[in-house]
Amino acid sequence: MRIRRSVWSDVKIQELARKYVCVSVDQMPLLYGNEAVRNEERAFFKRVLDQITAEWAHASRQGIYAITPAGKLLDSRQLGKIGWEKMENPREILQTLERGLELWAKMKPAERRRDPGLRLPAEANNDWDKFYPADGLSLRMTCRDLPLKAGDWNQVVWNNAVWENLDYAWFRKNEVAQWIPRSIATGTVFEVPRVLVERLARFHMLDNVRCVSAKHFRKEDMTKARLTGKVMDVKGNNVSLRYEGETRAERLDSKVGYEGKLLGRAVFNVASGRFTTFELVAVGNRWGIQETRENTSPTPLGFIFVIPAGNDPRDQAPPRFLALEQDYWK
Repeated sequence: MRIRRSVWSDVKIQELARKYVCVSVDQMPLLYGNEAVRNEERAFFKRVLDQITAEWAHASRQGIYAITPAGKLLDSRQLGKIGWEKMENPREILQTLERGLELWAKMKPAERRRDPGLRLPAEANNDWDKFYPADGLSLRMTCRDLPLKAGDWNQVVWNNAVWENLDYAWFRKNEVAQWIPRSIATGTVFEVPRVLVERLARFHMLDNVRCVSAKHFRKEDMTKARLTGKVMDVKGNNVSLRYEGETRAERLDSKVGYEGKLLGRAVFNVASGRFTTFELVAVGNRWGIQETRENTSPTPLGFIFVIPAGNDPRDQAPPRFLALEQDYWK
């Protein structure tokens, strides 16, 4: 039986990865995070980056690193001027793993140990556990390129994949009640507080389909942030709601913006004080030049916010900008 080279590389990567302690980390909080990010973790990451002499493509510092517990860099494939290929190509990743293990085998036992002078957390960083709104509302956001015209999906496909990305939006317990009216009766119309709508628009309704945006919209960038709710039906403790609204934001310094219409539905259980279902869709256009987009003309972009099904721990991932901005909750 013949095995394609790419398949063989994938199998080999999985085999070698078992000899590593594999970690996936969002590098942006380590680079630009506020005080919620531990200083020792940021110092450790900087120690690794300082050993790289290659020219970076941009400030994200994305890459694959093989390092020792002391922070010695064994090998890496980072996003440099050479482009994405060196970082994502299976053969390049395989070479990184092989090179790392080769150098590790040549090291003395003392060199493999953690530097006693380097302060590190005694265990994994679970700081975000204390922020997760277990008694509030967590929404999984998916953003996706949309067709330029009805029914035409060809233009959103690149290398046989549809461009999309994920994030999570968090609302605390006291904010959940602000998604429903004070007086619950069929036909009641109410406004969701602007600050909650702005949180979605500023920190989540961004052009993240190809690469997570390094910038969010500021409060002064918002010109529209409206979401009107209506009680459609009340059955026992369950309140059926409908939402409709619009947002518009533009960074005047870079002429990057998004304008969209919002439509949603949800069911709120009065007895539990929780939403049992929640779906909010935003469809509109983005414009402006970003790291991964050079077309300044408006092009369609869509978002959907839903309550994740099940209890997958991955769905407790923090909002991207929670660690980067102090005013996420404001």
